[in-house]
Amino acid sequence: MKRTNGEWQFVEDERFNRRVDADTPVKISGKAAQCQSMGYSEFAKGTLANCSGGVTPWGTVLSGEENFQDYFTSENVWEYRWNDVEKDFNINHYGWVVEVNPFDKNSVPVKRTSLGRFRHENVAISISPKGKVVAYMGDDKVNECVYKFISHKIYDKNDRSKNSDILDEGDLYVADFENGKWQLLDFEAREELKKEFGSQAEVLIHCDKSSKLVGGTECNRPEDIEISPVDNSVFIAFTNNSKRDDSFGSIIL
Repeated sequence: MKRTNGEWQFVEDERFNRRVDADTPVKISGKAAQCQSMGYSEFAKGTLANCSGGVTPWGTVLSGEENFQDYFTSENVWEYRWNDVEKDFNINHYGWVVEVNPFDKNSVPVKRTSLGRFRHENVAISISPKGKVVAYMGDDKVNECVYKFISHKIYDKNDRSKNSDILDEGDLYVADFENGKWQLLDFEAREELKKEFGSQAEVLIHCDKSSKLVGGTECNRPEDIEISPVDNSVFIAFTNNSKRDDSFGSIIL
């Protein structure tokens, strides 16, 4: 809390205060959980490279693990000020959206792997006319893509607990701006993905590669995505792309 004199003061709140960092056990959930590439592990060693994320309609907080690759060397060992952290890790455990319940300090944060693994900036969520949860996300790197996730389950506005795992089951799409389509990233439905990967888990772990195989449009660093509260229009901010001589970026609707 910032006091009137400009100084920051720690808020003593035993009910809600907690710390979630690179040493916090985080559950791995969703379609990429418990697979060989994830080491068949139920938990990841913490969360890192956290960016803006978002807030869900059911009151949880989402954090996107953005430039996770900066924390490891080419040999996949800890780097960048994390040398004192325990070394038992799998690099595929990072690059996900992490969901935290701020109203229960004893709850375990969860990595929602069905939303895909890439350099997550933020997550913009809305509820569709049919009651499905729709999440828009961007991979914040030059020549990467914009994604959309649609839940299988219907959002329950009257019972918060029924939405606790709603981000685990659904369909992930990548934006194909050239053809005006959302291309489905589904291992069973796309022959392009079957030729390259062995499962839906691998498709999700390697979203940056699988998105191109189905026709995802390479963009100029997808940064923030916001949804208009007036008409649900989706605004996407593209930062820039030095490889395409785009120094200033743009906003599309």
